[in-house]
Amino acid sequence: AVICTRNRPVDLERTLVSLAWQTHRCHEILVIDDSDHDRRDETEQVCSGVDADVKILTKDTPGLTASRNLGIETVTGDVTIFFDDDVVLRPDYLHEIASAFAADDGLAAAGGGIDDAHTYGVRRLRALLMIPGVKSGRVYRSGWSSQTPFAETREIDHLIGCNMAYRTSVMTRYRFDDDFRGYALGEDLDFSHRLRLDGHRILSVGTARLWHLTGDARHDRAWGYREMVIRPIVAGEKFNRAAFLVSATTFLLTNSIKNRERARGNLAGIADVMRRRKPRDIQTLQKGT
Repeated sequence: AVICTRNRPVDLERTLVSLAWQTHRCHEILVIDDSDHDRRDETEQVCSGVDADVKILTKDTPGLTASRNLGIETVTGDVTIFFDDDVVLRPDYLHEIASAFAADDGLAAAGGGIDDAHTYGVRRLRALLMIPGVKSGRVYRSGWSSQTPFAETREIDHLIGCNMAYRTSVMTRYRFDDDFRGYALGEDLDFSHRLRLDGHRILSVGTARLWHLTGDARHDRAWGYREMVIRPIVAGEKFNRAAFLVSATTFLLTNSIKNRERARGNLAGIADVMRRRKPRDIQTLQKGT
């Protein structure tokens, strides 16, 4: 298992404890920590305090994409699972994922179902407005994906980053795209979808369950911007700007009511995508320039 973390020792401890309680033990647990230097002792204390053999790798430059790629270069097991540092697994999660890979030599990737009570919107309204959500696990020409928590076992187009399992022999042929550097958003969808486009099979395992206790609020202008500008990267060659504009406008209208800062970021991102501009530096955008 690979867990990428930054400045969240309390969340990380919950995740590690749930891993230690699994009925199927991990071959290895690798924590990749790019926390601030004065907080790395907290990560070490958490990792040493759980009933599991945890290896820590530290890196000085923050970035989820680079952390995930470091995990790819370091792991040794037959199956590698990426977890966010704010998940809690049901005790049989690893058993269910391992069983899926053992039963099917051709399976390249798998993910479990999320049990938390996120609000994903009214499905008929979302379908009418071309917002994904009617059928989970699909990637659309707009660059959006339907990320409704999977509740059944079936093949899908992509995985959700909080829990992604890959057959290591397949995974090591790929890398998380550096274009997502600094975003902490979309690199999971892009990576798994590229495997799918190359003909590899991805499975939603409905019996592998977990909770995703999202640790940080994502309400700022930078988040609103990047949730727009990643869409052409995710959709790739099938990206359609008209489809993007319909879905993006709906997100913008919703956020204009709920969170104006995020909506401002949405608006800037929509403009850059429609004009085919190179995405702006996140720190510059955060300052409102």
